[in-house]
Amino acid sequence: METTITPLKDRILVKEIKENQSEGGIFIPTTKSGGSASIGEAVAIGKEVNEVCAGDTVYYDTQKAFPIDVKGQKLFVLTEKDILAFLN
Repeated sequence: METTITPLKDRILVKEIKENQSEGGIFIPTTKSGGSASIGEAVAIGKEVNEVCAGDTVYYDTQKAFPIDVKGQKLFVLTEKDILAFLN
């Protein structure tokens, strides 16, 4: 049986990106020194989410992220207001 997670209301399901490299080859750390932001990919969104789409790469507040485990994969549930910025 396939497990599908569908976030409710304004919640977003995010998969953390461990490390990221820009097209120009610049390494982008997942967390900044002394901060609580991390980079992730929005994998599913609730019906009341207005600005984030599934597949968007975002900076999110790790202190507000609720961790869940789906078949051994660590995902995070956040509200839309906990998304800090888009990474283009």
